Amino acid sequence: MKRILIFNAGSSSLKYKLFSLNDEDNLVLEKKGEVSKIGTDEGPKNHKMALSLLFQGFGQQHGFLNKIQDLVAIGHRVVHGGSKYQQTTLITQDVISDLKKYDKLAPLHNPPILEVMQQIYNVSGTKEHRAIPNYAVFDTSFYADLPEVTNIYPIPYHFHSEDGIERFGFHGLSHKNALNSTKELLKNKFKTLISVHLGAGSSITAINDNKAIDTSMGYTPNEGLMMATRCGDIDPGIILYLMQHKKMDVEEMSELLNSQSGLLGISEVSSDMKDLLYLAGYRVEDNTYQVPTRIKSLPEIYRKKSKLAIDMFIYRIKKYIGAYDAILVKTDVLVFTGKIGVGSSLIRNMIIEGMDHVLKGTKIIVVKTDEELQIAKEIIPCLEK
Repeated sequence: MKRILIFNAGSSSLKYKLFSLNDEDNLVLEKKGEVSKIGTDEGPKNHKMALSLLFQGFGQQHGFLNKIQDLVAIGHRVVHGGSKYQQTTLITQDVISDLKKYDKLAPLHNPPILEVMQQIYNVSGTKEHRAIPNYAVFDTSFYADLPEVTNIYPIPYHFHSEDGIERFGFHGLSHKNALNSTKELLKNKFKTLISVHLGAGSSITAINDNKAIDTSMGYTPNEGLMMATRCGDIDPGIILYLMQHKKMDVEEMSELLNSQSGLLGISEVSSDMKDLLYLAGYRVEDNTYQVPTRIKSLPEIYRKKSKLAIDMFIYRIKKYIGAYDAILVKTDVLVFTGKIGVGSSLIRNMIIEGMDHVLKGTKIIVVKTDEELQIAKEIIPCLEK
């Protein structure tokens, strides 16, 4: 019996799953844990503290790695590895140091991911622990073979050839897992698929013959759909205007586009879709949801802004589905995944409403993504080398 431990650090969350691997290379979930709301008033201060909480939930302190019998590998999800890291990579200190250069391209994700990676790498390499290899698995790997018409931006070509500016794509682990789950569910009886991952970060991927041919996120995870705090597609001229006339510097602009826009920016109340559904008078499909006190008695204007935020969120998803359907010619399957995509039938129905002319004959399914399982699957071939 072999075991693989997976860590998945998000911008405000940290999850782990422990899988056992039998002789037939089948993965079985043995244990899991999650810490959320990191960096907020309701959660731990940072990912380092969150990691300590996960260790406690595992029933151990920092020495817990040595207590897991038959542990053969530890996996980490990495959002951005640029064009250099497109395959599952054995982690060394040099790799961790090198990955830091992509922090500015994924400021919400890469820094906390590398913080957790460094902590686990340090622990798994001490004398008190046996040598346990750590592997980085990249969100961008699924898009390594995008066609040039998708991959290259319409700016002077030398920025692509010399500086590596191109569409990397993100949420690849989620979209690949959604593809594999759909193949199992539909017995491979489809050719084209549009995968819609909706959560705090949202993206859409067009897939033909099991390969991604386009995706909404690009050089950074900020392109594409409107998200919880990220703007998605906007006119670049807006950025120039704000920097020139509002005297915003690069750091202020990054904060605006990544942390102050999207659902939060339009509603001016919350980045949480559940809060906005409540304020807009829609049904919240979560029995555990508790309405925050601060939003219970807000003026009517914020209810209108919350509805506008939802409408904009839906509208932009519809646009991408229509565009990708045109590229695919015919969409066999539309699959929803991610916390919002799976958790809200209301949002799903609002998206497909009025799209019969586009989705005629298209199977519409919902798949709960399992990024940790996909990471473990990507690591298995490395163990056989």
